[in-house]
Order: sequence, then structure tokens, then C-alpha cells
Amino acid sequence: MRNIALAIVVLAVTIPAMGDVTITIDNDGNKVTVGYDCNDGEVVRAFALKIDVNNGAFVVGSAASAVDPCVADYYIYPGSISFTVVGPNTVIDQYGTPVAEQDANGGILEMASLYSENDPDPNRWDPPASSGDLAVFYLDCNGVGGTITLSEDSKRGGVVLEDPNEAFTLNLPDPLGICVDCLVVGQVVGGVYITQPMYDLWVGYGRPDCWCYPCHFRGDINGDGWIDFGDIAGSDGVGGTIFDGWLDSWNIQYHPCSDINNDGWIDFGDIAGSDGIGGTVMDGWLDGWNTGCP
Repeated sequence: MRNIALAIVVLAVTIPAMGDVTITIDNDGNKVTVGYDCNDGEVVRAFALKIDVNNGAFVVGSAASAVDPCVADYYIYPGSISFTVVGPNTVIDQYGTPVAEQDANGGILEMASLYSENDPDPNRWDPPASSGDLAVFYLDCNGVGGTITLSEDSKRGGVVLEDPNEAFTLNLPDPLGICVDCLVVGQVVGGVYITQPMYDLWVGYGRPDCWCYPCHFRGDINGDGWIDFGDIAGSDGVGGTIFDGWLDSWNIQYHPCSDINNDGWIDFGDIAGSDGIGGTVMDGWLDGWNTGCP
């Protein structure tokens, strides 16, 4: 028994611990961020990651404009880099984009590092950080929720460490629900075209459901499909609806459900401003009082 215990101790001393590289994926509505974390100081030389979306969502815009790299360390894009010959030298013509391939169901991110103390750019003298965000992109989900799955693209090498012979464990994220927010940038929700500042404001106030009511923009504060006294003095779970919201927050204390046009203010724009159809609360109440959502 003593010999067995000694052998276990010897193995524990002589066999180096295997590090982990964890790939992360996070979403904020239709904004998706891919990141990485090396728990034992490993240095990743390159990433080739496959992204699959199961509901037909696609990256908004072209690959070049829609995917933004987050770190300067991984600035080599093997899937789209191009070279040109200048005299006796071959030089990089275009670095390309992080997207090596793309289709309606996702794509492949391919990013690599290149650094040297001889590089004229001092920002490229040191190896990449052990953790950080790799890229950000946006999805067009057509208002449908689904899941996004991330895996290694073995055809392009997957995840490669600085030392290709170093053993490590790669941890990939579980499938992630996407586009589950009722408010989506670039779509009309609650009668209002949603911009990024509107979405950021909505998130900051805890994603209130009222902004997603179909006729919130006409004064349906409580989401019952009617424009009536329930919207004037009923409760929105914060401090009342129109009357309490306007009395409490008229440019002083903000109640999001009383903010009809989603601009972050409770003011005349919510009473008689334009919603692109015919006004907000005033027209909504005049046209739809007790007749349902106009």
C-alpha cells in the first residue's frame, strides 16, 4: 500500500497539470459576443470557431461590416487575408475580416495572432492576453427566438496554442438562447422603430414589458389592448401609469411605461409627438378610446 501511495505522489509531481481554454458566448438581445479565457496562462495562437444558428437567423449586413473584432491581438484573419508582391517581397495586401465563411445559418470565425519584438508596431511585441472578447456581431432573427451553437472548426485547425504540442482541455459553451428579448434593434416593436440607444435604455431600466405592448405607442400602458382609464390611473408595477408616471417623472423621476416614444424622457413628445402614424397618446386616446387598440 505504501508503494502505491508513493507512486501516486510521484505521478502527481512529474505529470504537469493540463490547462483549460474556455470559449464563451453571450448575447444581449440580437447582439452576440464571442470570448475566450485561459485559466493557466496558456497562449492561444489561433481560433477557428464554427457558429450555427437553428432558426434561420443570419448576420446583419455583410461579413466585413457586421463582425467587429474586439482585440488587437488577433488581427490576422487567415480565411480572408490577401497578399501582393512588391519587388522581391511578398507583403500583406489586406488583412481581411474575422469571417472565413458565412451562410444563412451562421459562419466561421478565424482569427490568429502574430507578434515579435522586431515588429515596428510596439503593440505587437507581446503575446495575446490570456482572456478577452474576440468578436461581436448582430443577428437578424425575424422576431423568432432560437439557439446559437459554437464549436471548433477542425478543418481550419480549431483552437491552436502557441506550443502546438501542449495538452489542454477545450471547454465549449452550451447552446445559447438568442433573440429572446421582445425588443430587437432594427425592428418595429410596440409601434416604434427600435434603435440601439432605445434598446440600451430599455436594458438599463430592466427590460420593462410595456415597451413591447403592440399599442404602447398609442397610450396602451397596461397592455390590455384597450386605451381607457386603466391606462390613466392603473398600476404598472412601478408607481402607476399615465397620471402617476407623468406627475412623478415629468422630467424628474422616470417611469418607463409612461415613456410612450422610448426617448428616455416624460414630456410633450409622449402626449402629442409623432409616432409615424398619427401622434402618440392624444391621437391614440381620441381614435381608440374604449374601441380597442387602433
